[in-house]
Amino acid sequence: MAILGLFKGKKITDLKLKDLEKERTRLEIAQRQLSNEINNEGTKYENIIDSGKQPGVPQHEKVVLANSAGSIKRTLNRLNDAFKLEIQRFQVIDLLILVIERKKELEQKGIWKTILKMDDEKLISQVTEVAMDQKDTENKFNDLINILQPSSVESVNTSTPEAAEALKAMEE
Repeated sequence: MAILGLFKGKKITDLKLKDLEKERTRLEIAQRQLSNEINNEGTKYENIIDSGKQPGVPQHEKVVLANSAGSIKRTLNRLNDAFKLEIQRFQVIDLLILVIERKKELEQKGIWKTILKMDDEKLISQVTEVAMDQKDTENKFNDLINILQPSSVESVNTSTPEAAEALKAMEE
């Protein structure tokens, strides 16, 4: 499992609460760092869009600004994807911590035996699937938005769809 490469090949009984909590802390720090980067890039993007909205900015300058904004937008998209992945990893770790912390309760209900009988990759896969359900829905929604979004501005000397989007924002 790519999302939990750290625990690949380990059985649930091999996972230690201390290690999981350490990983959760690492993921919290990574989320904060990515959040800061997203905020910084978002500010850069907005500043460029605002520059292009100023009165008297010639069209060729707007195209240059739009291409710069498009590049920043692609960076923002990559950062957002990384941020979502870190959130999913965090959710998986949280679920594993919950399972281990509530082992006694799971034993009383007979669920722990079922967990132990499960193939470990299948267990991690199911936990990961629960954490990723929202991502799949969101990706489908974003794809639909991209397909339905009018692209009339794209025909104006921009190098990428992100730049066309930035140019459109400047002209609003």
